[in-house]
Amino acid sequence: MDWIRSLVVRTFYKEMLLSIGAVLLGFFLVLVTMDGLNEARSVGQKDYTLATLVGVTLLGTPDYMYRLLPICTLIGGVLALSNMAARSELIVWRASGLSIRQMIGIVTSLGVVLALLVGFLGETGVAKANETARSMKSIALQSDQYFKNAGGFWGRQNLPNGDVRMINVRTIVKGDTLKDVRLYELTSEFALKTLTVAQSAMETEKAGVWTLSDVHQIQLVINPAGVVTGQTEQVLRQQTVNLGDYTLENIRFRGLSYVSLPLMQLRERIQNAQETGQRSREFELGFWQKLFYPLSIVVMLLLALPFAFMQTRKGGVGVRVMTGIFLGLLFFIMNSMVQFLGPLLSYSPFVVAVAPILLFLMIAMLWLWKVTRVA
Repeated sequence: MDWIRSLVVRTFYKEMLLSIGAVLLGFFLVLVTMDGLNEARSVGQKDYTLATLVGVTLLGTPDYMYRLLPICTLIGGVLALSNMAARSELIVWRASGLSIRQMIGIVTSLGVVLALLVGFLGETGVAKANETARSMKSIALQSDQYFKNAGGFWGRQNLPNGDVRMINVRTIVKGDTLKDVRLYELTSEFALKTLTVAQSAMETEKAGVWTLSDVHQIQLVINPAGVVTGQTEQVLRQQTVNLGDYTLENIRFRGLSYVSLPLMQLRERIQNAQETGQRSREFELGFWQKLFYPLSIVVMLLLALPFAFMQTRKGGVGVRVMTGIFLGLLFFIMNSMVQFLGPLLSYSPFVVAVAPILLFLMIAMLWLWKVTRVA
């Protein structure tokens, strides 16, 4: 039995990986072509060359793979299992003593391998590649639009004396220089004390400590009653300021969608938002979505398994693949709805994030139970 199981595992892995790889390649080429054509409009503007186009497009590869793998796993799995069923391989394996439970174990083991790949991409590849592509495009076009929000980056820092510092950065240029920096220092009652405006800022060797350049600082004089009685102004060539957790890396990542951020960055955002009294729900939702997203690969493979036991007369390979595409798109749409509507719901972010995965896992188990009972 061991040699039979070993043969089944090798054959199964080979068929599944080839089908999933082929489907992933097809989807990848379509998206790369569409994005490439969209980016081609920028070729010739400023320093945006053909090499920049290729670089920006290829840097999207980790993001494409991360987003496409679940649906491609389902479609590729359906295709591979349907072909094996058509060649009667699954019938032979079942007759040789391979149980349904063993087949589920084989499918799950492959899903775990692919889930680890997705998790690795999500933690190391996606955010860094997206940030590099954004920076490359911004530098080539000499653009001052780095953050999606027209108002730039906003952050809040609690100071040791109980005051609050609001941080505003309009954009990032040359990859490491903050441009048009404004620091608003407020009292514990949120009355403005000091306004610092700097043309640019660069991080020192110590993380979170910045050197401001071309500084104009206005300090208000406030009497005990809280009334402004005067102000002092000074112009400085440089000034050093400690912005705490607001390092270059953290500020860069603020230009990305929270869905693209690594778990550690999301965790830091949640803690920072909670400590400063800001809304953290969307980051909590993103954290749980990010954590459980790799498990969707396992669920998609389990959802594909019932197609192996469906009778051929109930639909050819084409019908099964179309069904797989429909289910994959439905899962993708549900995940997108959770991403955009989840922050508005009153349910726990954990429950909202795992709901689509649990729903499709239940569908997979019930469907598998039904078709194997009939078979």
